[in-house]
Amino acid sequence: MTARIIFLFWTFAVSVWPQNRFSAENQMKQLPGVPPDKFTFAVVGDRTGAGPDSWSVFDRAVSEMNLLRPDFCILIGDLIEGRSDRQVVLAQWQEAVQHLDSIRVPVFLIPGNHDISDQQSYALWNERLGRPYGSMDIRGCHFLMLDTEEVQGSGEFGFGAKQLSFAEQDILKNQNTRHFFVFLHQPVWTNSGIFKTQWARLESILPKTRVTVVAGHLHALAMKKQNGRTYLILGPTGGTLRLERSPALGLFQHFTWFTVESGQCSVAFIEPGRIVSEGTALDAYDRYLKGLLLIKGQLPNP
Repeated sequence: MTARIIFLFWTFAVSVWPQNRFSAENQMKQLPGVPPDKFTFAVVGDRTGAGPDSWSVFDRAVSEMNLLRPDFCILIGDLIEGRSDRQVVLAQWQEAVQHLDSIRVPVFLIPGNHDISDQQSYALWNERLGRPYGSMDIRGCHFLMLDTEEVQGSGEFGFGAKQLSFAEQDILKNQNTRHFFVFLHQPVWTNSGIFKTQWARLESILPKTRVTVVAGHLHALAMKKQNGRTYLILGPTGGTLRLERSPALGLFQHFTWFTVESGQCSVAFIEPGRIVSEGTALDAYDRYLKGLLLIKGQLPNP
């Protein structure tokens, strides 16, 4: 009986671990080529409500994002606190730009309710950054950026007639894109009133599959997948948490990493503080390894 068991185990082992399974030659054959439509991008969440320390979290996220080098970055809104005084808002934007300047990839900004909180801040956004909504194509995928604070400019609640018409035409013209992304600050699919009605109107003409809708605003991470579409609410990147940190409840600081390949999209959430630069390894050589070799009398010649 024992011999039979051993024999069966050996047969099983061979079947699941064939000869040369992990040889360099076989592994090389499995390496994929880089598809021409593959790209990555990062999304940074809300920074408001957490006081001056929020910039340190934001900067740490930017530093780590720079190490990973996405193709571009999107800020989902609420970068500044916002005030009614133009000079205060200008000063806040000047401070924000100093932090944005450290991002080493192209940056796209979407307005939040702190960035645009009244007619004056709406006018300032248009003056310095241009129209707060639009669209673009990247490697066969389409990106629609919407402004959930358009009421401050048009006086119309919801998206406003002009933006709504733009969004409808944009969606209808891009039905055959590899992947359709919608970015906006407020998760309007959770709202009531005019936003709920207008979003249902846009949602009804979105492509049936390969759609990802991304928002922020709630300072908590949440995602649902429904009928081939993904709805994603991102948590803060420096902004205040509603309760104590709890990743299980979506309550933690993070930036978000998107990988798009052949029209398929995968997402990962990165908590700042877990990625280190090569400088850490360089310092470790001097502080630890060099000292250890010196103690052992094995220090190599410089």
